[in-house]
Amino acid sequence: MVKSLCEDLDLWHAVDPFSKLTVTPDRCYYRLHGRTGFRYKYEEDELSELAALLPADKTAYVFFNNRYMLEDALLFKSLL
Repeated sequence: MVKSLCEDLDLWHAVDPFSKLTVTPDRCYYRLHGRTGFRYKYEEDELSELAALLPADKTAYVFFNNRYMLEDALLFKSLL
């Protein structure tokens, strides 16, 4: 049902890729709140895993919404 709605309404399925796969892989919008909550800090290997999930030839968005959002985003950017 979510995939059908996204297709019909031209929506991006926003998910935490460590919890759920997106139904719109060509339009990735990932929201990361921390695996165990807001105070979670992502490790480099986790962010490398995340980078591998992004489509190579499409625009994708990654939104960090955790205590270490700036540090995690900068580390993630350096891995891309």
